[in-house]
Amino acid sequence: MHLQRHRRLLWAVLLIGSRVAAFEPAEAWDWHDAPFSLRLGLALDRASNFTDVVGLSASAAYPYGSSVNPANDDILRDPPNDFKFALTGTGLYVPFETGAFITAGAGSASYRLPGAGTLTLSYSKAGSHDAQSSQGDTFRLNSQDFTLGYSHRLEKWLALGGEFKITKSTLKFESSLAGFPLNTETDATGYDVRVGGTVTPAKEWLIALTGGAGWNYAGTSGAVAIPALFGGPMPIDFDTFTRSIVLRAGLGWRPSEKFGAYVDWQYLRLWTNDDSVSVGRTFAGVEWLPHPAMALRLGGSVDSAGKTNVSTGVGFYGFKHVQLEVAYVYNGFPEVRREFGAAHLLSSSVVILFW
Repeated sequence: MHLQRHRRLLWAVLLIGSRVAAFEPAEAWDWHDAPFSLRLGLALDRASNFTDVVGLSASAAYPYGSSVNPANDDILRDPPNDFKFALTGTGLYVPFETGAFITAGAGSASYRLPGAGTLTLSYSKAGSHDAQSSQGDTFRLNSQDFTLGYSHRLEKWLALGGEFKITKSTLKFESSLAGFPLNTETDATGYDVRVGGTVTPAKEWLIALTGGAGWNYAGTSGAVAIPALFGGPMPIDFDTFTRSIVLRAGLGWRPSEKFGAYVDWQYLRLWTNDDSVSVGRTFAGVEWLPHPAMALRLGGSVDSAGKTNVSTGVGFYGFKHVQLEVAYVYNGFPEVRREFGAAHLLSSSVVILFW
């Protein structure tokens, strides 16, 4: 009965978010006609290195280091959350309906300075291998990133934080143009800065706000393999500069250690000198601990283009120093569904805590 009530709460919040988004001008919020590179950027923004928030979906006010909000690494310091050092390892497998798939691995380490905040260092690496789209094109994406973050609980009711991320990626693309083979390679370097804050105005409530900006520099080279009889290969060489801004607000309600409900509202914009795309998203999720050694999660999201996904997850806490997490998301990357079909995202994490 309780779980059914939590599900109704979740979908009510998602429905409200979709109605709000529907009143915005369609041309400003619909990403369907955006170039693939910008839609890929929107999709990758959904990714997380932490399995618990993959299952929960909404995490800006989730008071743990896995939150999308960099302030939350340091917000809980009372037992049983008074660890000094934490290691997390995560693996992801994302098969698409077309047969393409993505694999990724991530690791993070968090160290709590006595009375002086928490430092977190993260690394992730992902690859799409030979991902063939519904249109017959082949994409080979390899990406890795490093993130350094710091958060500090200034008061029991206030935590602030920030992070800096560097991303290096290579995208190889194989297609055809006018019947001739087309091959390109894009090398990109991205820089992202994010800051956030969380306040607890009452024991049961958390209010969070986080925002950031990003800059991505990409160079594309390649050629259309036109035979010499028709003028020889046609070279391709151009640069792209993509900027992004993101704002995300979150609300959390934790009436007890056994239950929490969370909702996020996000605005995300990416643009180049030639194109731009914006999206609004509502995320919602609930977490219920029927036993101190187990957590059940249910979440989902809806965006201003009307696209939805659903997530679920389970956490196992039967060991003193080790926590295990698994999660699944249906339609995890709707922005690239045109090329690859629905994504089934599977994530698992191992967390090791030291007191």
